[in-house]
Amino acid sequence: MTTAKPRSAGRRGFLSTSVAVEVVAGAYLLTQDSALRLAGNALHWYGLLLYTVVNVVLLALLWATEGRGARAALGAWSVLGVAAILGDATSGLALSSYATGSAVSGWQYLFGFGYLDSSTLLVSLATTLVLVFALVAAARSLTEYVRAGRASGEGLGEDASGPAQSEASPSPTAGTAASPRHDVRNP
Repeated sequence: MTTAKPRSAGRRGFLSTSVAVEVVAGAYLLTQDSALRLAGNALHWYGLLLYTVVNVVLLALLWATEGRGARAALGAWSVLGVAAILGDATSGLALSSYATGSAVSGWQYLFGFGYLDSSTLLVSLATTLVLVFALVAAARSLTEYVRAGRASGEGLGEDASGPAQSEASPSPTAGTAASPRHDVRNP
């Protein structure tokens, strides 16, 4: 007899897989992208190292706690990663030794799949995997964050009792009979 795994474990597994692909692709870039290791590109190398290490820490936190905080942090961190990659490409690798001032050169190096001599198929593939799976991780973790809040009765910034009602502006139906539209006895 087999038992079905809980629904949350499947979602966590999908999110974990997305982040794991990012970590593997990031580790590949850190060790194999010779242009990334050049002296003029140290900021990029350290930035990618930080991004990859924080992903590992957040992944461990997600598995250890399964809390909304871990999902929110992972989603925010993934959004930051996407912004960094797209910003780097759009600025033409402005903070590197390859800076040309042309956005085209940034896109060609990061996503050129061998178009430039310095860009290889595997470097572009690894960069693309980090970008795509960071987008997936961001979307998945943020939607899980919202779903977990709804399941526990909390929304974004709301407590379990629902949206806050101010004393000065009572509910429009306060003190009145239920609307016939919402009355189950009156279809």
